[in-house]
Amino acid sequence: MRLAVFLLALVVGCHYTDSHLAKLYEHPEAAAKAIFYILRGIEGALLFAVIASLSRSRFVLLVCLFGVFEESQTAICRAAKPIDTKPAVELFTGLCGEPLYGIGLLAAGAIALAIEYELGRRRGKGRA
Repeated sequence: MRLAVFLLALVVGCHYTDSHLAKLYEHPEAAAKAIFYILRGIEGALLFAVIASLSRSRFVLLVCLFGVFEESQTAICRAAKPIDTKPAVELFTGLCGEPLYGIGLLAAGAIALAIEYELGRRRGKGRA
């Protein structure tokens, strides 16, 4: 029951508070978009954390930790920019810049390779 209350509060907080918080800024329309983006990052990170806490698979845990990192990065990097403006972002850089974008891609690739390796190892055991 507590998880249901937490998830409901998370959804409501993310999807219905941005406009109210945006009223605090000079350009509320731009601020609402930025705040929503930040809240979605927080929402995603918390949802990945919930899934990780419920899973018994080390690979699901690994992917969820990566998801928490990526979603947290979304929130933090957008919060680091002026809230009531639209930041300029070049393709393939993300809000945090090129190094973190590249690190994320490398981490995703490494996780995919680890999962594929484990799947291949398990298939090999089934044939013996």
